[in-house]
Amino acid sequence: MISKNNTNASLNTAVDDYSLFNKNQKNILKSLLQLSINNDVIVSIKDLNKLTGVTNTTISSALSFLEKNNIIEQITRRGVIFTGCKINQLKIDDIMVRYQTKKTILEKS
Repeated sequence: MISKNNTNASLNTAVDDYSLFNKNQKNILKSLLQLSINNDVIVSIKDLNKLTGVTNTTISSALSFLEKNNIIEQITRRGVIFTGCKINQLKIDDIMVRYQTKKTILEKS
């Protein structure tokens, strides 16, 4: 059985390696993954700002990008204020498989 810390480290590495995301999008996604319980995240933009040091506008843009790419879904809001989301596990699995495939190919070269 893989420990949660090893899984988190592998997932963080896979997210960091994923070319579709910019640095801020990667940081936001990694924070969402750390805060998730059964892929459900309850967090405010203000909390994400404290965790990442990224501006609220940048966080909002990153969340929109992640939503458009189906990485996060079922966005919850209190009025217009972001309060959480659900992480699309199939997309996270895809990111991991792509990373592992790339790593395997590079190790053979």
